[in-house]
Amino acid sequence: MDTGGVGPDSLALARSRLAEHDLLVPVAPQSVPDGDSSAKGGLAGWQLRRVIGHIEENLGQSLACCELAAVARLSTGHFCRAFKTSVGEPPHAYVIRQRIRHAQRLMLRTDDALSEIACICGLTDQAHLTRLFRRVVGNTPRAWRNRWRPLTD
Repeated sequence: MDTGGVGPDSLALARSRLAEHDLLVPVAPQSVPDGDSSAKGGLAGWQLRRVIGHIEENLGQSLACCELAAVARLSTGHFCRAFKTSVGEPPHAYVIRQRIRHAQRLMLRTDDALSEIACICGLTDQAHLTRLFRRVVGNTPRAWRNRWRPLTD
């Protein structure tokens, strides 16, 4: 019988119900607009959707700013300024953040080795993943996985 208390069982139940998205790095420093580019100098809604979709589809590959600019049909310099205005961080930082989010999802859902996860996420090796992960998350991938994986099983 649950008395509504905060005993060890209720704490374990609460932890087991943690949503995966609560554990992941935020998408961007500020929320991505839904399509209406309210910031002056930002990307149009269709441009932002196309670029973000392109990034999500190609995380495992090299993503150069000139390629992303071509998706938005802008020059590289104009694209970089407009992307930062719209999203709150430069395109390269956004791509890194998305790769780390993808790595986090894989660490929670699979038993794949960190070196495999790094390659799947478009990073060169496990050391590259660890360096970026520590910078963005504040912990190593292994320590993060060991802490959060049991809570999402």
